[in-house]
Amino acid sequence: MIMNQIVAGGGGDKEMKTEIFTQSGTWTCPSGVEKVMVRLFGGGGGGNQYGGGGGGYMAYSEFDVTSGNAYPITIGAGGAADGVGGITSFGTLLSANGGGKATPTKAGCGGSGGGGAYTGVAGGDGSQFGGGGGCKGDGGNGGTYGGGGG
Repeated sequence: MIMNQIVAGGGGDKEMKTEIFTQSGTWTCPSGVEKVMVRLFGGGGGGNQYGGGGGGYMAYSEFDVTSGNAYPITIGAGGAADGVGGITSFGTLLSANGGGKATPTKAGCGGSGGGGAYTGVAGGDGSQFGGGGGCKGDGGNGGTYGGGGG
């Protein structure tokens, strides 16, 4: 998870501070922080002998925050073999789904990107930030900001 914090400085100036979170925990809003821009990435899906798992979904939003308030952060784990990736979240305000697991029976078919779907013939399409799944060169389309599957 990447968080940009807008911090009020002296004389009305504002500055941006960036924090990167790689483990679950709690973030307590420090004094002077008025707004945060949060970018989350779901855990990648697990692969198997048939293909790789799909990449996790990316979610982005901006929030007004209150100094002293605590916000739980959950970092989604990557999927084990044949498992889906975990969900990453910033409290109840924003979440990003994990990537899909590799297709269990079709050689050369990877999992769908987070927010996408596998159709059984070709890779599924991704949503706005999620990439599409791939199946032997017949991958799904990526979302607005997500790549297509191969």
